[in-house]
Amino acid sequence: MKKFEFPLEAALSLRRRRLENEEAQLIRLFRELEDLERERRQLNAEVKREQERVLEMRVVDPATDIQPLDRYRIYARETNERLRLQIEDCNKRIDLERARVVEARQAAEVIDRLKHRRFAQWEREADKEMEALASECFLAKWARERKDS
Repeated sequence: MKKFEFPLEAALSLRRRRLENEEAQLIRLFRELEDLERERRQLNAEVKREQERVLEMRVVDPATDIQPLDRYRIYARETNERLRLQIEDCNKRIDLERARVVEARQAAEVIDRLKHRRFAQWEREADKEMEALASECFLAKWARERKDS
């Protein structure tokens, strides 16, 4: 009896590798999104601390110049907008990558299902072959025993 061989094993391997690569890319994009959101939270926390610091300084000295705070607010607003756009872009790339992952998974599953069907067919054929061989052995043994008796 010959061992099971699947002629599309190389194609299945390529499809699985593609799926792994697409999943790895999706993970990288989620990490990028996480970094951008963390940067945005840190910026907002920093702006809040700076505003509180300036307000405390004005309580102590009402003549405290708030122009640096205004310039910082403008910088923070621009940075926040840049981060918002980057987050939006990253979310779009995540959506596209999710579609690629689904497509790659389906492509691999098609060949994998075919492999399982072929293996089941091979098992049935192997069982029939074993059964035929066992029958032949039994009949040969039975014939030999009859001949010897």
